[in-house]
Amino acid sequence: MTTPIPRPPGLWRAIARDSRLNPEEAAARAAVTATQAELEPPTAAPPLPEDDPINWPVERRLAPYQSRIERAGWKAVLVVGEDRARLDGFHADGAAVMLTAMRGRKVYVYVLPPTGRKTPRWRAVNASTLEDFLRRRKIRGFHYPVSGCTCTKRRYPTEATAKAAIVDITIRRVVKEHGIQSERRVYRCPDDDRAWHITHIPKWYSDDEPKQKTRTR
Repeated sequence: MTTPIPRPPGLWRAIARDSRLNPEEAAARAAVTATQAELEPPTAAPPLPEDDPINWPVERRLAPYQSRIERAGWKAVLVVGEDRARLDGFHADGAAVMLTAMRGRKVYVYVLPPTGRKTPRWRAVNASTLEDFLRRRKIRGFHYPVSGCTCTKRRYPTEATAKAAIVDITIRRVVKEHGIQSERRVYRCPDDDRAWHITHIPKWYSDDEPKQKTRTR
């Protein structure tokens, strides 16, 4: 009986046992390893500081939120400054949203429920809950933000509520004859985007100017 001729171990058996390979097996293993490296997706490099979303241009950071606001049927108004941007959203029922972005800081999100018997207050919420409020006016996990307004005047949450206050004051003074109407203009508080005031002083500065650049939110 003829003795079978011994055969050298196959390539994969040699790789599995991690034994010493002859030059031909070593070359074959190197070729297989190189092919696998080409097929595997490259490992994503960590983002550079300038690619970090928190360092993107402020208008770019608010663009996705503006798209959501408009898709929900709200009116969106974007105001962009040098290092700060504000995005306002308004609904016909009086509800409103506001988002502010500054370079190097997170986006702050505020929502205002529809106007009811009482004047509504702004609520700070997480950005992930904005969609629920836009669609269903559902507010989850909110807190009342601390106002940066240092004025002694009464604060109104929106321009519309401030203008409605002027109309109400005018009617009451005309009906009750309590003097001449003096409040004629509304303006956004330079220290707090969420506050509006009424005044009789003519406009003497631009709403886009003042202290907005020094705010932290």
